[in-house]
This record gives sequence, C-alpha cells and structure tokens, in this order.
Amino acid sequence: MLEFNSEFKEPLPKREVERVTRSAEKAWQAKSDAKANEEAVAKGYPGAGYNLKNSTIIRWLEITTEEQQHLKTIIDGNEKRRRKRERDKLQKSEERKSVSREMCLENEKEKTEDKLWQLKQAMQRYPKMSNRKLAVLLSVSESYVRKLKINL
Repeated sequence: MLEFNSEFKEPLPKREVERVTRSAEKAWQAKSDAKANEEAVAKGYPGAGYNLKNSTIIRWLEITTEEQQHLKTIIDGNEKRRRKRERDKLQKSEERKSVSREMCLENEKEKTEDKLWQLKQAMQRYPKMSNRKLAVLLSVSESYVRKLKINL
C-alpha cells in the first residue's frame, strides 16, 4: 500500500496509510466472519465490515450530479427524487394515453349507437326515404348512412 500511495500526486503520510490499511484488513476479516456478520445484522447493519452511506462515498469520491445520473446505486436524495419524478411522469403519460383512448373509443361507440337509433327511427317513420335524404335528416354523410344500415 505504501508503494501504491507513493504514486499519487499528493501521497498520504506513511502513518495514515498504515492505519487505514489495518482498518481495511479488520473490515475484510469481519466481513469474512459469519459470526461477525450475524452480530452486525442483529444490530441493524447490512453486514460486518465497512457500511458507508451513499452521501459519504459521494463526498469522498467527489461524484458530481451529472455522474450520478449514470450510476445505479450510489446516488443522493436529489437524484433519487429526480428519477422518481421521471418515472411518475412517464406513468401518468401512459395512463392518460390509455384513459383518453378508451374514452374516445367509448364516445365514438355511444355516438354510433345514437346514430343507429336515429336511423332506425327515421326508417320506421319514412320507410321509402333514400339514403341521401336520410343523411340530410341525420346530419351525416350518405356513405355513413350506408355503413349504419349494414350494422342494423
């Protein structure tokens, strides 16, 4: 570790490197020990060894907001909320699409049923009336009257 540390632009003091290395070795041994893991979980930790908060890792590594957008787990609260807003926005958009499409289809179906009923009434009242005259009476096109007659 001392050799690795010496390659940095600003190496840490020898004493600090030794202290941190001992601490890392202890954490690794604890992580490898089943009993230590059980005790840590009983105390509410995810496991033995180092248990760092995302905010600590972000601060230590100086991870920017832009970099966090590309990460999966090491994110701060702001990035978490931004992602949730995006998910919610997308979900609402999808809901609106499906609801509005369903409503449009329902409205079209109601209009068609209404026109069918009107056509049926007009044909009963005026059985000899032409499609053109029926179209004028119902305020629709002649081709629509033909389509409605097929549905009757």
